[in-house]
Amino acid sequence: MLVSLEYLPYFMSLIDRAEAATRATSGKGSLTPTAHLIVEHLRKKSPLSTRDLRRRITMSTGVGNGAFNLALTELQTRMLVASLAGRQSPLSGLWAPARKYYRGQAQKAHRISVEEARRALLERHFRNQLVLTLADIRHLFRWERQEVFQTLGELIRRGIVTPEVQVEGIADRTYCLLT
Repeated sequence: MLVSLEYLPYFMSLIDRAEAATRATSGKGSLTPTAHLIVEHLRKKSPLSTRDLRRRITMSTGVGNGAFNLALTELQTRMLVASLAGRQSPLSGLWAPARKYYRGQAQKAHRISVEEARRALLERHFRNQLVLTLADIRHLFRWERQEVFQTLGELIRRGIVTPEVQVEGIADRTYCLLT
């Protein structure tokens, strides 16, 4: 996934809040054991190459390559680790905790409310796509229906989006960018 530095704090804000809610309801984080080990190794020493990180994890636990790769993907998806120096392959990356590497964006994320983050991200997505359906939004962001409707309502009130369009070939209600 590519995220601009401008919008990274908004994603971080939503992820931070979701992680906090998971910890509050379950009493612990929702990371897999292998992902948790990777985070702990990177907190102790970073950056680490994929090879060094894999060696440290497999030597201490016996975890196989498949579980390691899945855990690394999980951590990237949750924006907990970042691949540095432009390397995008999980096989040849150089890894560090995302909040350490993107310290300024992480600090900004703490000041952004969930509602503000959703609004900014959905508005940006409308500016890129112009027309969206509820299903499009839910599929991309994985937000609950109520969250989508709240955010759409705010964009409609601000005059950014309208639900008053029909798009040929789309049976679902469509929302369209106005500005």
